[in-house]
Amino acid sequence: MNNEDRKKLDDIVGKLENIQAELEELSEDLQERYDNMPEGLQSGEKGEALSSQAESISEASSSVESAIDSIGSARDG
Repeated sequence: MNNEDRKKLDDIVGKLENIQAELEELSEDLQERYDNMPEGLQSGEKGEALSSQAESISEASSSVESAIDSIGSARDG
């Protein structure tokens, strides 16, 4: 891998890090909204949907983080 390839990967990693941070922030916001709901609403359809959305976005954030790690391994390997 040459320096140009490493530069491209560094740029991609930077973009992915921004995306990962945005996803994590959104997941935390959704989870906070769920946590602030009355218990009766948490167990209702809207509460369950909100909790599920927060979890799905958190999983997406973790997947992006794994991609960043894989790119780092490829770049340095």
